[in-house]
Amino acid sequence: MLINIIRGSRVGPRLTNQATVSIVKRQGNSTFSTTTARCAVAAKPATPSKLDSADADMWKAYANKMKSAYFPNMDTNSEAFYVAPIGRIGIPSGPGIAAEITNKGVYDCADPMPSLTSGVFGSSVDSFSQRSQLYLGAVRLNRNPDKGALYRLQQAKAKVDKLVSSKTELEKSARAAFGEDEDKGTTTFKQWVPQNFPNLQSLYQELQAASSTVASLTAQVEGPGADQLNRYKTNVYNALDLTTSYSGLNMPVVDLPADKMGDGTLPEGAAKIFRPTYSISSTYADTVENWIGQAGSQDHVDASITYDLASAKSSKWSDVGISEWSAGANAGYGFFQARFTVNGKEVVEQISASQAGSELSVKVSATGIASFEVKPGAWAVPGMEKSYPVLESQNAATFGAAGRVTDVVMGYKVGMSISMSTKTKERVHELTSKAISSGGSVSIFGFRLPFGGAGAGSFSHKTELDQMFVDKDKFGMNIPGLDVNYPVLLGVKATKVPEIKARRV
Repeated sequence: MLINIIRGSRVGPRLTNQATVSIVKRQGNSTFSTTTARCAVAAKPATPSKLDSADADMWKAYANKMKSAYFPNMDTNSEAFYVAPIGRIGIPSGPGIAAEITNKGVYDCADPMPSLTSGVFGSSVDSFSQRSQLYLGAVRLNRNPDKGALYRLQQAKAKVDKLVSSKTELEKSARAAFGEDEDKGTTTFKQWVPQNFPNLQSLYQELQAASSTVASLTAQVEGPGADQLNRYKTNVYNALDLTTSYSGLNMPVVDLPADKMGDGTLPEGAAKIFRPTYSISSTYADTVENWIGQAGSQDHVDASITYDLASAKSSKWSDVGISEWSAGANAGYGFFQARFTVNGKEVVEQISASQAGSELSVKVSATGIASFEVKPGAWAVPGMEKSYPVLESQNAATFGAAGRVTDVVMGYKVGMSISMSTKTKERVHELTSKAISSGGSVSIFGFRLPFGGAGAGSFSHKTELDQMFVDKDKFGMNIPGLDVNYPVLLGVKATKVPEIKARRV
């Protein structure tokens, strides 16, 4: 049986924790699983989890098909390709779209550094901008410095590292409070912090003083090259300043979750902060405009990618630059998940690809799909690891192997068609019915279809079951459009960055 999912969702940039994680190395039967928990249904999206082997194989097949279509000449020794769950992140562009919203989308796609052990975008090791800050802080130029000055430098660096960690955590709380403050009016985050988060303001001042001390001691200890290193450190430090604009180093973004983005215009009182600058190819805006014009035209032929379990058997994770031993998708989104309420309790039911059986096949289609280059701003250090290969730190920090995003694959008006067994389709129909009736949601390989309820925001969508399953005895599951104004992320290409360990001092 075939299920058609035609969905244009208003999916904008998604707030994630990926950009702030620490720089540490990480690494068929016919039954259906059920779990129960107490919480609000629509407020929670489908969550990534441990995958069974068939789910991982489907992601592997999808990654290989996408890589072959959009990066056929990719060097898998130095690059890796990752597929993204549909509709989780978008890059808005076009008339009426606020620059802050576009900037947020580019930042969310480009700054995370995905793991080299998972081909599903979302398993980040750290963020490129924060990794750069910590990496430069561990650089050693002079291998035979004055021991007294070196000791003072080490103590000063340790203080800066501690302050940076405290600042990052406190900023999370401050950003959340700033966004919820209905009385802030046009007050900027920089103006708001001293009155509402004085501890954070004190941290900013203390960190600035400590950083100046490190810069002075670095010049004394490291000798030739210290001035350039200090300039790089200052640029990255300024790029990561949430409160102050630095031309070419950071850019204004709107600090809103994806389901609050609406139609791309800034909501009244939207919280604005600054993030490290990233840019996307100059062709992006024109391409999006062309896609918008082509959407709905009977003469237009959609772009599409089809994959199934059979194609997974003939592909390898190493074909997309991902470590083969890792299973390639050790965590991610399985075939199907439904969330609904029963007697006031949330129920989550899942169907894995292995449970769905060998007939499972997926076709992803869109008005247009294309790749675009993304670049960091002037804060990024060219060839950082090659330019500064010697690192030292008091805790022997490890900078894990990861990918630095260089290109994104975007799709407009993305839809999905799924072939599956009659038995599986009946179960999907049953669970979807429960999700709709309780204002819950369903997710297909992470492609989330919410049906209203608390916390759903602008994603909220009430659809009758007979609109989705036009004829239960035949193929056809139509998701009426949540009209979309901009493309969503389908995948990224990244340059591999090897693991680097700092020597303990």
